[in-house]
Amino acid sequence: MFRRLAQFLLALAIPTLVSAHGFVQQVTIDGTVYMGNKLNGANNPFLNCGQDAQFASLVGNANPGSQLEILWVGEIDGSCNWPHDTGPIMHYMAECDGFCLTYDSTNAEWFKISELGFEADGSTWYQANLMSGVPANVTIPNTLAPGNYLLRSEIHLPS
Repeated sequence: MFRRLAQFLLALAIPTLVSAHGFVQQVTIDGTVYMGNKLNGANNPFLNCGQDAQFASLVGNANPGSQLEILWVGEIDGSCNWPHDTGPIMHYMAECDGFCLTYDSTNAEWFKISELGFEADGSTWYQANLMSGVPANVTIPNTLAPGNYLLRSEIHLPS
């Protein structure tokens, strides 16, 4: 059974940033590309659903085991690669109460599906890949129950 990930959080509003460092430029689900939207700042009132957000008009189809590629870019206009190489990248999902295109995610119950910390060498953060223009790779859990879901991607920068 297909899982539907609402594009408004999947690609338009997933960034949770400390400051205006960048945003998710695109999300690829099993080879299909969804373009993102610029949204900067942890105190931005549009963080939940994006600048002047409206409910999404598109969704991305994904199944348990689907491969996601989440491309973060730098600067307010996305003109460069992600500028940081330190800190974890985490991904969360929340089941929509009904259809995600009309779901108010303000009180969503998020659960973690991925945390990308250090590479196998134990000293290089996975986030360093973003500096090279390589997207974060995430797999939808094989155990995910049928339904409609939102996806959130977070980058944490240690202080």
